[in-house]
Amino acid sequence: MENLLLDVESLVKAKRQNEKTVGCVTISEIAKMYKMPRKDFISFLRDIGVFMPKGRPLLTSKYRGMGLAMTRHCIHFSLEGELKDNEYLVWTPKGLDFIRSIIKK
Repeated sequence: MENLLLDVESLVKAKRQNEKTVGCVTISEIAKMYKMPRKDFISFLRDIGVFMPKGRPLLTSKYRGMGLAMTRHCIHFSLEGELKDNEYLVWTPKGLDFIRSIIKK
């Protein structure tokens, strides 16, 4: 019963955090706007120093704290019934404008 309460609390917390990301777009959505495969778009952002070169996409320290991106949560249960919380980066409208300005250059 205690685990169930923790799971419900985690779901509610993730829902509240995800509500803040309304209006944000994923890397895949931006890549589609520019007719690029997602992997190529991530490589481009790494090459210009926006993303860290290894691991999952995270902004480099130069661009963190500027309001360009936020974290969205994807909550699901594993086949064993464990609650899984996967986080991924989404771009704010300000971040999308930033990317557009980089591409125009």
